[in-house]
Parts: sequence; structure tokens; C-alpha cells
Amino acid sequence: MDSNPKLEILPTITSNPVLMLGQIRHFVTQCRKLLEEGGEPELAGMDDQVKELCKLIKTLDSKDAQQLRPRMESLVEELDELAYALTKQKDLVMAQLEELNKQQKANTAYQRVGATGVNLPPEEKEEE
Repeated sequence: MDSNPKLEILPTITSNPVLMLGQIRHFVTQCRKLLEEGGEPELAGMDDQVKELCKLIKTLDSKDAQQLRPRMESLVEELDELAYALTKQKDLVMAQLEELNKQQKANTAYQRVGATGVNLPPEEKEEE
């Protein structure tokens, strides 16, 4: 079962900027929720959809475009929040990888010392 949200724009929606904007905002919300739950959202295609939305808004008359401005500003804020959450997740993963790398280097060093005949202290057994 794939729990990653999918961004699918139906042909009828691509001609309606309000519906398209709503769908993109919903997708961004799903991605943030998935990140908060420890998942990894698939963002492929979202940038193309945002570009299409911007192109569509450019074709609107100024009054209609102005009406979408608050929702577009909210989308920008939501995208910034998503970017922050993704960066935070990336930093966490990088820290975990660095720790694993240190542990691996230590294990390799211990193995080399053991292979050279140097006495290693006996392993302590846990008391039951």
C-alpha cells in the first residue's frame, strides 16, 4: 500500500485556477502531514503543476487574478513551511548517517586491533 499523496490534476481542473489551486494546497497539506508522521512524500510533478497554475493565472483578467491573490500567498507560505519541514528531515537523516559512519569507523578500528593480536578487553556480560 502506497501512503504517499499523489498530485493528480484532472483535465477539467486544469482550466479552473480555483480548483487547481485548491488541489495543490491540499496536496501540500498532505505532504506536511506525512512528513510529521515520519513518511517521505513524493513531490515529483508538483513544481510543474505550480508552473501550470501560474500560467493559468496570467491569462485571467486583473480582477479575477486579484481575487486569487490571498490564496496564492497562502500557497507560498505553505510551500515555505513544506520546504522547512523537508530541510529539517534532511538534516535529521544526515545527522543519523554521520553517527552511523562514526560507529562503522569505530567497529572497523576495533576489528583491526583485534586482528593484529593486541589484547582487547573482555566483553562485559550483562547481569541477569
